[in-house]
Amino acid sequence: MTLEANSSAVAHQICKVLGETRLGPRRQIWQLVQRYGVERCLQWLEEALAIEQQGGDLTVAGVPRTRGGTFFALVRRATKDGRRRRWGSRKPPRAAAALPSFQWQE
Repeated sequence: MTLEANSSAVAHQICKVLGETRLGPRRQIWQLVQRYGVERCLQWLEEALAIEQQGGDLTVAGVPRTRGGTFFALVRRATKDGRRRRWGSRKPPRAAAALPSFQWQE
């Protein structure tokens, strides 16, 4: 079994454990395994399962995260570049500075 096949199998298994059935999250998990490796992704999975056993993680709104949501939150916290590249910045775009109006003098 090649490394590529092994990482694909691990990504599939992580998706199964997290209950991820949608294509978007499954693709993200596959990309994470390719980028950060099997060992690191399995560590995030173990951490997510441990957090769930201790009562779970809450969103900013106070709603319990899903198992997959906890996994992705751990990834975002652990990787600064992952937060920017994979999920985008949470900051709203900055509004352009208002330009002063220009009046033509006759």
